[in-house]
Amino acid sequence: GTYQVTLVALNEYGCADSITKALTLLEAPAVNFTTNAACVGEPVNFTNTTTEPAGTTVTYGWDFGDGATSSAKNETHTFLGTDSYKVTLKAVATNGCENAKELIMAMAERPIAAFSAPETSCVGQLVEFKNGSIANQSTLTYDWDLGNGTSTAKEPAATYTTPGTITVKLTVSTAQGCSETISKSITVANTPNSNFTFESAKTGDGTITFKPEAPNGSGEYLWIYGDGSTATNKGNHNYRFFATNGIFKITLKISENGCSSYTTKDFSLNTTGINDASAANIIIYPNPSAGNFVVDMGTETAQSVVVTNVAGQLVRQYNADAFANGKLAINLTDVAAGVYFVQVQNNGAVATQKITISR
Repeated sequence: GTYQVTLVALNEYGCADSITKALTLLEAPAVNFTTNAACVGEPVNFTNTTTEPAGTTVTYGWDFGDGATSSAKNETHTFLGTDSYKVTLKAVATNGCENAKELIMAMAERPIAAFSAPETSCVGQLVEFKNGSIANQSTLTYDWDLGNGTSTAKEPAATYTTPGTITVKLTVSTAQGCSETISKSITVANTPNSNFTFESAKTGDGTITFKPEAPNGSGEYLWIYGDGSTATNKGNHNYRFFATNGIFKITLKISENGCSSYTTKDFSLNTTGINDASAANIIIYPNPSAGNFVVDMGTETAQSVVVTNVAGQLVRQYNADAFANGKLAINLTDVAAGVYFVQVQNNGAVATQKITISR
């Protein structure tokens, strides 16, 4: 507005004089600006919120304190060091008035995001992530996108249930609001199906037929027969055990695309010995049975008792400690009804008795 300003002069004799002039005050720009988090190497947005005098045109000048300047109204600038910078915005109106604002920008260092993980994995296998992220003079928070879920743990783990390529992303953030993101890919392959069945070849010479559930696959097959022999058959095949009796652990290992699967089953073989338990004065009762029956050795004690199904698969196994007063109580109430074989070994001889489980 316009104001009347009067100056009065008075000397020591009491004489006075005065003068009055009109003073017009013009509006200056009200300078202000806002900015976002300041991280080294990241663009910082400077938003000009200056109030401009009515009827004037305002020009602007930015000084970012690192030698860079700009005449734009709004500006984006990247600071390359961790120093503190004095940022100045100067506004000049066409009415001749000007104003300025200063702000000290303390630049925070960005964190370095890093983690390690296997490049390949298998369906159902646990994948552990090792975090190698660092930040100077700041604590870190973690945000993981694991491809099948999220986590805020420092070092999470994940299990993938389907094959394919999984992208894992880690974002680390400092207390000052600076962040960095890193991504890696993991190839998840199918885990081979190594399950198998076996049955007697019915040749009477210890030959057994083995059948893999997933025959003729592209992976590598390894059969371990438990008697020191191995084979690489991919399909159904026969193998002859030359031992007269015993329990063997049969293992099938299948390896494919870096993934392996193992299946091990116990197999009980009896090709010679006393076939009729009654000839060895061994009584098994009741037979047929609903599932509970007794092996009665009388005054003898067996070295071992093995129960198998008709395919030769092990169902139960007992040693001499399981007998009480020459008797062994066996419970097969949890198995399917059918025919089973009870093999009693004593003093190098094996006696076999068929028992029928009926419901």
